[in-house]
Amino acid sequence: MPRKPRDRSPSNCYHIITRGINKQDIFFDNNDKGKLLKEISRTKEKYEYELYAYVLMPNHIHLLIKENTHSISEIMRSLLISYAEYINKKYDRIGYVFQNRFTSKPVENDIYFRNVLRYIHLNPQKAGISIYNQYNWSSYQDYCKGDNSLVNVEKGKNRFDNINENFEEFFKKFHNKQQNDSTDEEIMEYEIKSVLEDEDLYRILKEKIGEQEIHNLHRFQKEYRDKVLMKIFEIKGTNCAQISRVTGVNKKLIKKARQQFLKNKLENQNSII
Repeated sequence: MPRKPRDRSPSNCYHIITRGINKQDIFFDNNDKGKLLKEISRTKEKYEYELYAYVLMPNHIHLLIKENTHSISEIMRSLLISYAEYINKKYDRIGYVFQNRFTSKPVENDIYFRNVLRYIHLNPQKAGISIYNQYNWSSYQDYCKGDNSLVNVEKGKNRFDNINENFEEFFKKFHNKQQNDSTDEEIMEYEIKSVLEDEDLYRILKEKIGEQEIHNLHRFQKEYRDKVLMKIFEIKGTNCAQISRVTGVNKKLIKKARQQFLKNKLENQNSII
């Protein structure tokens, strides 16, 4: 069966996600992350694209790029093949490193661009790995320092209007603010939709907490409901919108519980460090 053609962006700008095969890690030390950044630098020079944001997570990568003279398919093929060859050689392994096809989402306006950029930089914090502005493997600090050797910082800054203060202070406030719309949830929904279907989540919950608990979760008192939700949040490949669809619990209640879950996870991570 032929692949579905990629949705095209009229602005040539895309949010790209690529993952390790079977959700496996693609970075095993900091040298691996450094190698990927070198490959990005190489492909930028060769294929003349613009990089507005990135984050390197243990088993996946986010990029916000604009294609110019070459397509994102050409760019990503070169980038991922080179890095996979490096990993296979370094760790004496054979086979695929990445999923067969990367995911691309057209970024068609400045509002969506800003929210994707914010979402990418917040990824380590949402995952409970690190506070976003202390994470060393994203483009957040490039914007704060004004370093554009790898990231097209100035063009990225131009997507923000009416900045009347120090950009670093503005940028921090922008990342800390609560979103009043569903953009973050929409981005996350797009990111994970091919990882876990609603039917799969229902089956997992049926085994994990029981079918009766699924159907009655929205009726439970807050303390018990949140206790059950904490178990659900441990399941990878889902999000608040999907949990709401499957359980019937109000999405706003789930988001509040998830914020507490991530806060607890981050605090536990920092206490170990």
